[in-house]
Amino acid sequence: MLRRLAIFAALLLIAGALAFCYLTFRSGAHLIPGPRLTLRQAARARGLAWPLRKVRLVVDCERHWLIVFSGRARVQRYPVALSVRLGDKRRRGDWCTPRGRSYVCTKATYDLEHSTVGSHWMGLSYPDLVHARRGLRDKLITKAQYRAIAQALARRRIPPQGTPLGGGIGIHNCRSGLRHVGRGYHWTAGCVVMETDAISELYPHCTRRHVCRDPLRRSSCGSDCPWTHLSQTAL
Repeated sequence: MLRRLAIFAALLLIAGALAFCYLTFRSGAHLIPGPRLTLRQAARARGLAWPLRKVRLVVDCERHWLIVFSGRARVQRYPVALSVRLGDKRRRGDWCTPRGRSYVCTKATYDLEHSTVGSHWMGLSYPDLVHARRGLRDKLITKAQYRAIAQALARRRIPPQGTPLGGGIGIHNCRSGLRHVGRGYHWTAGCVVMETDAISELYPHCTRRHVCRDPLRRSSCGSDCPWTHLSQTAL
């Protein structure tokens, strides 16, 4: 009887250890320093140059993480809140966070207590060509609007924000005291919302109108992929 209980206890311990390893691997915690480190501390722990070079941001829309890369090296991750509705953005007012690749096309800082987008704003280049092509196919936009979007993207400028595809998508924080970010928080109109401390230390490393370069090709990770790539490298 004692032998059976000992075997049963050992099996429970093994099962618990396997479950812990699986959850750790799934969350990516084994790959990058935890969010308790500052961005600079995380970079030092990885042996990376400071200031960071070739910064690339990846938003995991499934697990609600914004992951910071320096080149191909993972540096840090931050919890984020995403849109009310799941799925890729298709039109104005659908309350979805767009999937695909973007670049930071606008940056601004505001008075935290008097701003609807918090103290830091990084506007993203939505709509991109994937969304514009789909909008043209679905007759949401005209050929002239499609050409205007394509020309703006080719020049790394702000694409038209007033088309039926929508606009005003960005990364920002919110007023003090509102810290509802992380997995399970779906309350934004389409933006990616971070905590104030997190975006404050990330903001200086993201510059405007920088070329998107990503090791993942669009053919292998298109607009239906749960990753949103937000990249910037030195011109």
